[in-house]
Amino acid sequence: MKINIAYLLMLLLLLMGVSSCDFQNAPQTAATSNGSPPADTRLPENDQLIPALNTGVITLKPDSNRTFLLLNADGSTWKEITFDDAFADTSLSPYAAKSENWLLMFRCTAVEKDKYKVIVNESTGEEKYISTNDYNFMKKTWEENITEAVFVDFNETNNPLRASKSDTAKVIHVPDNVEEDVFYRPEKIEGDWLHVQTNDEKYEGWIKWKNKQGRIIVGIFYDA
Repeated sequence: MKINIAYLLMLLLLLMGVSSCDFQNAPQTAATSNGSPPADTRLPENDQLIPALNTGVITLKPDSNRTFLLLNADGSTWKEITFDDAFADTSLSPYAAKSENWLLMFRCTAVEKDKYKVIVNESTGEEKYISTNDYNFMKKTWEENITEAVFVDFNETNNPLRASKSDTAKVIHVPDNVEEDVFYRPEKIEGDWLHVQTNDEKYEGWIKWKNKQGRIIVGIFYDA
């Protein structure tokens, strides 16, 4: 009988060890108590695609001559750019660019004495400089940049159109227009809120344009 008890104890210990090992090696999944994923997993897979707020944007002036210099940190020339219909430089991937509309925009990450530090390639994060004395460019805040855009887009589920600047304000439901697409024109910004109006002027309200982490949560469109 003693031998049988010892044998059973050893067998029990072996089984417990296998179960513990299997649990530790099992793949873990992030989920809340109700089985749904946590809120942060709803962000895009590449978080860097969401522009972070910084010192604004540097944009090409409409009356520029379209030829300008991008500089290294020491002020030497990195590239001379001619921004025309033949423009094709794979090392450049600005925040916004469309040569036929004179649209060229870089995100500005810092102002250093007489130079703007800008992201010249949004895919790699490479940064170069533009002289603050370069008359081809002007600096704009994000608020100016957004309110001067043609229209904006937003997630109507996570960031619905509301009657006032409050997370608890009445949600305004805009019906789908089967005859014409509905666009939202940006009008003014007050704090974290952006006032928009539909292109048919039938609906208006407030949406959030940035989140608490300082990232822009609306799509910005500069031409129709």
